[in-house]
Amino acid sequence: MISRQGIYKEIQQKDIKDIIEKNFSDFLPPWMEGVLEWTQNAYVNFKDHNKHLIIIYLVNRALLFYKNKFSKIDMNIFFKKEFIEVEKINIIQISEDLRIPEESVRRKIKELQKDGFIKKHKKKVAMTRKAFKVMEDKKVILRTSRFLAFFSKFLENNKSLVKAEKTKDIHHNILNNFTYIWQSFYEMQIPLIVNWKNFFKDLETYQIWGVCTMNRIYHKQNNINKKTTINIDSYIHELAGSNNKILKTKGINAMTISDITQIPRTTVLRKLQKLIKMKFLVIDKYKLYHITSAGTGMISVKIVDKQKNLAVKFLAKFYNQLV
Repeated sequence: MISRQGIYKEIQQKDIKDIIEKNFSDFLPPWMEGVLEWTQNAYVNFKDHNKHLIIIYLVNRALLFYKNKFSKIDMNIFFKKEFIEVEKINIIQISEDLRIPEESVRRKIKELQKDGFIKKHKKKVAMTRKAFKVMEDKKVILRTSRFLAFFSKFLENNKSLVKAEKTKDIHHNILNNFTYIWQSFYEMQIPLIVNWKNFFKDLETYQIWGVCTMNRIYHKQNNINKKTTINIDSYIHELAGSNNKILKTKGINAMTISDITQIPRTTVLRKLQKLIKMKFLVIDKYKLYHITSAGTGMISVKIVDKQKNLAVKFLAKFYNQLV
C-alpha cells in the first residue's frame, strides 16, 4: 500500500500538474499509447466508436450510483451480476455529452438492443453480460496499473508525496475497489475521447493521426533534449520539428497503419488524405506519412490543456484514495 511520510496531507492537483509539465517527454508516450489502445479496442469490439461510447457512458452512470453510495465493489463480484441497470436514460443528455446527434443515439441504442448488449424497458436500461465484456478489459486495466506505478515514481521524487509502488499492488487495488476507481477512470476517459472526436470530427481520423504521432515518438524519443524542466510547447517543438518539411525520422505507410488500427485500408487512405489537407500530416516520396509542426502545434493549443486537466483530476483522485 502506498503510504505518505509524516502527517497525511491530500495530494494537490497543482503538484501533479507541475510533475507532468516537468516530465512531459516521459509522461506523453505511455499516456498516449494507453488512450490509443483504448480507442482501438473500441473499434475492434464494434467497428463503431459511437456504440462503444454509448455503452461506456451507460455503464459509467451505473458505476456512479455505487460511488455515490460510497460502495467499492471488487471487480470479480461486480461481474457476477446478471445485469447492470441504469435507472433513467436521457437521449438528449447522451447526445450533448458524447457529441452524437440525437437521431444517431436513438438508432445506436436500438442496434445495441437488437445485438443483445442492452435491454430496454420504457426509460430504464439494463446492460447484459455481453456488454460486461466491453468494460472488463483486462489489458486496459493492466496498462493503467503500469502507468500509475510508473507515475508514482515521479510523485516519490517530488516532495515525497507518495512512495513509489509496484504494478501488481496498484493492479490489486484497482480490482478490489473496481466500482470506485473505474468510475473515476471513465469520468476522465469519456470526455477525453469526446474531445479528440470533436477535434478531428471522428475517432478513426484521431486513431490514424495518433499512430503516426506514436511512430514519430518511437523514432525521435531518444534524441529529444532531456531537461530537468521541459515546457510542453518546447517538447512538441522538438518532437514535430520547426517546419512542415519531411522529417528525418522514418515515416509509416498506410498498410502498417491499417494493421495497427484494424481500420480497412481504403478508409485509412481516405482519412490520411483528410489529414494532409488539414496540414496534420505530410507524405514523402516513399509514400510514408509524417506528422507536421503546424498540426501538432494546433493540438497543443486546443487539446493538450484539456487532456492534461482530465489526467490531473483522475491521478489526484487515484493516489489520494490509496493513502
